[in-house]
Amino acid sequence: MAWVGFAVGLCLFALTWSSVVKTLLVPGNTRSLIARVAARGVLTGFWLGASRIAGMERRERVLAAGPPMFLVVLLGCWIACLYVAYALILLPFAGRTPGGQSTELAQRSGYPASPTTCASYNRFGQARGLNLVAADLDVTRPPHHYAHGATNHRSHLRR
Repeated sequence: MAWVGFAVGLCLFALTWSSVVKTLLVPGNTRSLIARVAARGVLTGFWLGASRIAGMERRERVLAAGPPMFLVVLLGCWIACLYVAYALILLPFAGRTPGGQSTELAQRSGYPASPTTCASYNRFGQARGLNLVAADLDVTRPPHHYAHGATNHRSHLRR
């Protein structure tokens, strides 16, 4: 099942970058699925909100905020899609240490016992890279949990 998530993540990654390139780099009127969905949602919301306003001048002022809001929402959609895509791509590798050990072996060797072990570690056992993947969304874990590995003791650093 994790490899299906990997394939879906690759497709979402390609779809999102395609939308970014089409929107920002390709001149002319190009369409992408993400931009269409974002535009439809934002502009429909603005039209529904403006339809209750009686004065034409006030309605035009409300509708004028639609296109800038669309750009902000589109950026948010891109970021969210890339975040989900990267999480799905990393899903098959969750629970592995940088050396390829399983999570159970990582607990015994002092690495943090979580799927965040996809991150890179410095020589003291502290995570330097990405600390959050799809299989580990527990943000309530205290920060010292990640840095208390066996190689992080002062006695280890003495010569």
